[in-house]
Formats: sequence, C-alpha cells, structure tokens
Amino acid sequence: MVGHSKPGSDKKGPTPGCACPRKKPGFAIFGTTADMGIRARGRTLPRLFENAAYGMFHIIGTAAEGPVHERGISVRAGSADLLLYAWLSELLYLHDAKGHFAVGFRGTTIVDNRLSSRMVYVKAGAARVERQIKAVTLHGLDVVRGAGGYRVSVIFDL
Repeated sequence: MVGHSKPGSDKKGPTPGCACPRKKPGFAIFGTTADMGIRARGRTLPRLFENAAYGMFHIIGTAAEGPVHERGISVRAGSADLLLYAWLSELLYLHDAKGHFAVGFRGTTIVDNRLSSRMVYVKAGAARVERQIKAVTLHGLDVVRGAGGYRVSVIFDL
C-alpha cells in the first residue's frame, strides 16, 4: 500500500487524528500474515527514525485532542539497524508501560550510533488504541542509504 491510510482502506490522505505532522508522511503501512510492517523513508537519518516511529504509532491507533507532555529519550546501539530497533522498542515500552502515545518529536539527533530526542505525547486516555504491538522485530530490518536519503522496512509482531 502506498500513501497514508489505515490498513485495509483504499482511502489516501491523512487519517483524522493521526500522529503524523505532514499531509504526505514519510511512511507506508503493509501487512503480513500474523504481523504488520511499515516502510519508512527520510532525507536524513533522524527523519527516518521519526517517520518509523510515526508509522508504528499509526498502526497502534490515533491520538485525540488532549494535553501534550514531553520527555527526553536516549538510546545507543552498535549500528543504524540496531539503533532503530532500540528506538522503536523504547517507544513501544513507553506506550505499553507508561501509557505514552507519541504525537511528535523535537530535536532528534543521531551521533556515533546514539539517538537523543524529545518525545511529545498524549496520555493513553487521549488516544484510541486499535491494535497492540507485542514487539518490534529484527526480521529484514535494514537501514539503507540511497540518493534521496534513507529507507527501511520494519515488521511488528501483533
């Protein structure tokens, strides 16, 4: 599926309440037999990581209007692939354990395989959760740099 729509929908364009800040987001959702995945892209590595996070939260559900909060996040790993895995896993943990539904990111930087960012979120009560993601997988996860920037496919265990 290309574009920005809920899985199983032929409608293109932004979904009301989506965490994505742009009309044309840097991700597309695709399904597998028991899992679901995203294809994310970004001109820069930090933008790729943010777009992958927006895609993951788009699978989980949609945010409603509500007070926003902010918290710092920092993760480190030995490669870009493992850093993306650690980033998404940390965000999923914050969603599952703390009830944080990401609606934005500020100041995301990646230096020497260390990512730092400020996650803007709403509390779980201000989000409509449609699916539970059990885990981020490493299956086929490969951050690729091309002429237009970066791209990656990520599969989530539902």
